Amino acid sequence: PNDRFKSNVSSNRIITSFALGRPVAASYYDSYLEYKEFFVNIDEPALFKKFLNNPLAMNDKVKDAQNLIKKNSSENIIKKWEDLILRKII
Repeated sequence: PNDRFKSNVSSNRIITSFALGRPVAASYYDSYLEYKEFFVNIDEPALFKKFLNNPLAMNDKVKDAQNLIKKNSSENIIKKWEDLILRKII
């Protein structure tokens, strides 16, 4: 997280991983913090080792994350834009 080249990463990679049903281990980048309860902090050695020994233990967390990321579906994004445009027109 302290690497200046990584400090502005987007959440696209983590969202894609959850959408594909993959368990995630990552650093606590600012853009990932919304999802921190759904992945293992790779910078905590004991937790990361536990994750590596049994990544499938994260399946429930992955399912929960999938429900959360539904807000990023194309349908929901289109609806948000429509609502914004209609509010500006009316």
